[in-house]
Amino acid sequence: MENRREPIRITCAGASIVQGCGATDERLYGWPGQLAGLLGEGYAVCNAGAGGAPAAKPEHGGEGSYWEREEYKQGMDFAPQIVTILLGGNDANQRQRITPEIFAADYAALIRSFQELPSRPQVVLIEQTACHNGDGRQEWVDRYANPIVRRLGAEMGLPVILLGQVTWEHPEWHSEDGLHFTDAGYGQLARIIYEALLPVLARRTEEE
Repeated sequence: MENRREPIRITCAGASIVQGCGATDERLYGWPGQLAGLLGEGYAVCNAGAGGAPAAKPEHGGEGSYWEREEYKQGMDFAPQIVTILLGGNDANQRQRITPEIFAADYAALIRSFQELPSRPQVVLIEQTACHNGDGRQEWVDRYANPIVRRLGAEMGLPVILLGQVTWEHPEWHSEDGLHFTDAGYGQLARIIYEALLPVLARRTEEE
């Protein structure tokens, strides 16, 4: 009888953009759900998105911090071999308390917390998507959050999926609030993320 390998487990960590806020069905039509559809058999995807969560720790001013959310624990307990992290929008929203230095330090610590799992996952960083609602978050994201994500990727040798510019250029992908996405918009994110993950998944499959 042919031995079938266990599915490669992927945890998608983040806030409401990962959760799928704005989709008609978050689990099915958020981008992690649509990514699972693109991947097909042989992969298991955990949506560990926690709406409203910043990367900053609670002791550093992060209200509703990802560190203390049940979704973070679920994503860790999934024993992932791949982890994607998409955070920064809520740190921008709480920018009166969360400085760029706090964001950088706590985001890096979050990366390490996943890297230290027994499953030794490959971590992939994802830029924060565009904010089209005009509340001032976009400047913080452009000036601090996404440059910090790219810098940490370079320093830690991690892939970074670039979503900032492409989502700025496609406001039609967003839902009416200008922050989250429609089902079709999440489908666009899923396709971009899927294509960016292909070489990472190929390497992981070879290691199995």
